[in-house]
Amino acid sequence: MSIAEHWGRIVTWLHVQAPATYAGLREGAGYTELAAARTELGLTIPPALKDWWSVCGGARGEVLPPNFHPYAPAEAVASRRIWLEVNAGVPDSWMAGNTAGSPAKRFHRLWVPIAGDGADNDLVVDLRPGPAKACVVLWRNAVHEVRKPQWLSLIAMVDSVATGLERNRTVLGYRAKVRDGELHWASVKRG
Repeated sequence: MSIAEHWGRIVTWLHVQAPATYAGLREGAGYTELAAARTELGLTIPPALKDWWSVCGGARGEVLPPNFHPYAPAEAVASRRIWLEVNAGVPDSWMAGNTAGSPAKRFHRLWVPIAGDGADNDLVVDLRPGPAKACVVLWRNAVHEVRKPQWLSLIAMVDSVATGLERNRTVLGYRAKVRDGELHWASVKRG
């Protein structure tokens, strides 16, 4: 299945189970918006990221666990700009690796934010070279770190979330809950 098909599964679930979250979904980005993002980022946008933004133009409210709302391309560009400015003075020695998916203690210029939690954390697509190129990592700004990939690809992320919603399964240790028509991801306590 494609990103569009997996995203369609999420949209269908939200429409039925979490209508308030569904109402906050934005239309996918068009050619002009994608071209502007490519120019602003100064990077080649991989096909999977184009596919993601073509179907998901951002959202108000939690869609991705544990509490991330997807960014529109312009929001991703703005978030990346902020992180690069904030981390401009951080020494290069803090960078643990230049291989996709490797730990880091500084926001890397080859990362593209795709979702944020409103509390200084972003899910980012890691475009550093290597076998895990285009994996999805969690940038935790408060502690300046990325540990390991959350998902090995965007398609894996969207499939994982769709499956978690449809089958009431945990995703990264969180399970979907709906309150007042809004999707929330609740931590599943492990014994």
